[in-house]
Amino acid sequence: MVATERRDASQVAQAITMATAVPSSVSTPRSVMSSVGSPGCTPRDEFDVLSAVRRAAEPPTPSQLAKSIAASNASITKRVVGLEAAGLVLRERSTSDRRVVNMVATPEGRASIDGALPDQLSLERELVGVLGAPERQELEGALRRVLLECDRRAGPAQPQPQPLPEPEPEPEPL
Repeated sequence: MVATERRDASQVAQAITMATAVPSSVSTPRSVMSSVGSPGCTPRDEFDVLSAVRRAAEPPTPSQLAKSIAASNASITKRVVGLEAAGLVLRERSTSDRRVVNMVATPEGRASIDGALPDQLSLERELVGVLGAPERQELEGALRRVLLECDRRAGPAQPQPQPLPEPEPEPEPL
């Protein structure tokens, strides 16, 4: 039983490694490839950032984006520059804390990612389609366990610090 579990874990690790090694030309919808792709970034890199911005309940900061897609802050900056140049995202100052910059998808960015979603889902179905039903179920279960372990290691969500209230203005001397 232990040997089987080790083999299964090894196969899952290999599948994850292969999935991350899929060339961006295969794993990125063609509809997105034409709208992004700054120097030093693949369209897949920018697609990941744009889709993370689009999925976020609240406009994320670059640091939050880096955590959500497991990328360095420097690579997020590079990707955001390309997305800004393409008119797909904007950097906006937070209304509650002027030191904070949030990333917001422009209408063009939302349209780009929303338009690419059917292509992306179709592509993913196609790639996973090489597996039989039992293999897909095994992969789904294995990936679910990996994601649960990631969540466990991340621990409970940390509360976001609240900005201090603005100080009351000093009364003018009489």
